[in-house]
Amino acid sequence: MKRILIIVLMLFVLVGCITKEYSFKVLNENIIFEQSETQFHVSMLKDKVQVFLGEKETNFDAVSYSGDIDLLKVGQYEISLNATNKNKVSKLPLVINVVDTVKPEFLVFENEFLIYKNELIQMISDYFFINLVDGPNGIINERISFEGSVNKELAGLYPVTLIGQDLSGNKVEHDVNVRVTDIIDEKAMYLYQRAIKAAHGETLVFKKNDPSLQIINFDTAFNVFTPNYRSHFMWLSGINGTFNPKQSGVQLFKDHDNMMYASIKPSMDADKYVGTSLSIQNEDEGYRHYIATSTYKNNEETFTRIYKFIIRELDGIWHVEEFYMPY
Repeated sequence: MKRILIIVLMLFVLVGCITKEYSFKVLNENIIFEQSETQFHVSMLKDKVQVFLGEKETNFDAVSYSGDIDLLKVGQYEISLNATNKNKVSKLPLVINVVDTVKPEFLVFENEFLIYKNELIQMISDYFFINLVDGPNGIINERISFEGSVNKELAGLYPVTLIGQDLSGNKVEHDVNVRVTDIIDEKAMYLYQRAIKAAHGETLVFKKNDPSLQIINFDTAFNVFTPNYRSHFMWLSGINGTFNPKQSGVQLFKDHDNMMYASIKPSMDADKYVGTSLSIQNEDEGYRHYIATSTYKNNEETFTRIYKFIIRELDGIWHVEEFYMPY
């Protein structure tokens, strides 16, 4: 009789274990994830939802989910948590909000913007080395505006504030000086210095945490050049997918902030380079042809090299039409 009773009790215990169900307890009804490029996984809910098997808390190993959720896209998503123990299926409907609360970031590669008198230039990334980066959303330069007044008819210094605002309303500001000049040769030297900066790859923006070093600002990194010369330069430097190391010498380096940038490999004269002066050679119908005389110093010896440099007025805006690196 005792043996029969023990067997009955054991069967009762086994049946009880088999029929245990999963249950869930939501710790916070307002489930929020910050926008990111991370792939959603159900285990990401472990600090927001508790899982129980019977009365005992357990892990998420047996939990799956159904429904669509994309952490890269801001919005509200409805999913269902699912857990099955034998034939007992437990479900929990959830609403998950993906939000963007992080401010975009200005990357401005110029200390001062220079405009030639009455030049039809705007305070946007098409004409200056300005980039507004919004995390996983990439470049959002179309969302740049500015506050301040610039009189393009009067030479002078004008402080302005660049304003960047993403689609979620996060705002960032950056103060910069705009200088208007009535000296065209000053504009030419400004363009020459910008061309060197672009040729060094200092104006390139790379996608963060991307080992392939994907460039995300091709549209603005070389805006100092005319469209025709821009295509030529990008082909020559090899950064548009036609890399030819013998022809261009482009390499990738890390700077002191551990950021990657592309650069045309400098010659042996790079450490000896002192500077460049421009002298006008001739002018014709929107073109100005300069002689760029670059000076180098090796110990007490000074020597020079001469290059062509051409700027062109295109649709009321001055660009570089032909350029040679001084080293």
